[in-house]
Amino acid sequence: MNLFETMENSLNSLDSLISNNANINRYVKEYVNQTLSMFQDGLEIQSSFWFVILNYLTQRAQEGDQEAKELVSVMKRMGIE
Repeated sequence: MNLFETMENSLNSLDSLISNNANINRYVKEYVNQTLSMFQDGLEIQSSFWFVILNYLTQRAQEGDQEAKELVSVMKRMGIE
C-alpha cells in the first residue's frame, strides 16, 4: 500500500533524525520514540483494516456491484492497494 509505505518511510526518517541529533534531551528522545512507535502501530492496524475493506470491495466489484467498483477505483487513486 503506497500510502502506508510512504508514511512508514517518513517515520523511519524522523526516527533517524532524532537518534542522530546529540542536542536533543534524553527524555525528549524517549517521548518522541514512544510516540513514533505508537503511531507506527496505529498505521499497521489501519493498513490491515484497509486491506480487509479493499478485499471485500474487490469481491463485490467482481460480482458486478457498480458502487464497489467506484470505491475500489477511489481507493487505488488514494494509493491504497
